[in-house]
Amino acid sequence: MYICFLGQLSELRNIPLEINDRILFCFSVPELLENLRSTVGSDPGAVICKPPLPDDVRAAIEVCYPEITFVPYENAAQRIAKYRENVIRLTPGFSIELSGLLYAECCRKQILFHRDGYIRTLNYCFGRIPFDLLEMNGIIRCHDSFAVNLNHVVRLAPGAFILKDGTRIPVGRTYSKKITKYRKAFRGNAFRQHDESESIP
Repeated sequence: MYICFLGQLSELRNIPLEINDRILFCFSVPELLENLRSTVGSDPGAVICKPPLPDDVRAAIEVCYPEITFVPYENAAQRIAKYRENVIRLTPGFSIELSGLLYAECCRKQILFHRDGYIRTLNYCFGRIPFDLLEMNGIIRCHDSFAVNLNHVVRLAPGAFILKDGTRIPVGRTYSKKITKYRKAFRGNAFRQHDESESIP
């Protein structure tokens, strides 16, 4: 995971690090922006700022780098640990932040990870995705070629999940029993008001 730290080196001592982390030290806001532009791209990362960022700079970073999360310096240890639980690494060069994932689909030997406003792609086998880990974040496989984040589902229709933007995610017949189990497990979610009256064939 990328960790961009804006501050003095001595102030980093309380931040929990792992062997695969890439630490980007920045001593000014322009240096922070340059590091984000040249290194991070759309990969998940955390920005920790000892001095507060100007609101307009923070807003610009949130637009340009949607998988960046801002971590307050005061409780960075706890926040970084929680953020790690929401990031999964599929290959040495590809990680994805799970809470913002709407759905994933397999298309021509590629996996398309649909997020709000953009798509990330990866040449990877759909069957190799660790869905047992993703299920802890509410992401389930519902079709041979689709997985959906239940946290972004607003209702169930016959044979499909309906997302907030109206996208229909198909449900394969072989996954129907599994979906029924999750429909019960996720009562209280956004689609609770719909799941009693609609069913999956």
